[in-house]
Amino acid sequence: MLDATPGNSQPYGVSMNWRLILSVILVIAALAALAAGVMYFAVAPHSLPHFFPGYAKKASVTGTHWKRGAAGVGAAIVLAGAAAVVFMSGRHSRRRRHRRY
Repeated sequence: MLDATPGNSQPYGVSMNWRLILSVILVIAALAALAAGVMYFAVAPHSLPHFFPGYAKKASVTGTHWKRGAAGVGAAIVLAGAAAVVFMSGRHSRRRRHRRY
């Protein structure tokens, strides 16, 4: 999406709309990872939905999948951080570009 319009304030031709869309997608993925992580912490393996990895058919399996829960929460933190970096990267570059000394 290169824009050759004179006076374009966007660096490298990437509009703020694409940064916003990517940020929203990353936030949605972060929320999904957080929900999966919390579900692994809170629900017994035999009560997990069938499509979750680690689902146990037998009710004799006890405990929770704490490693998978921690991985889900960790992935949510990383994705939320990536969303913040993507969203804020455009804002900072515009400020630097218009600064006068």
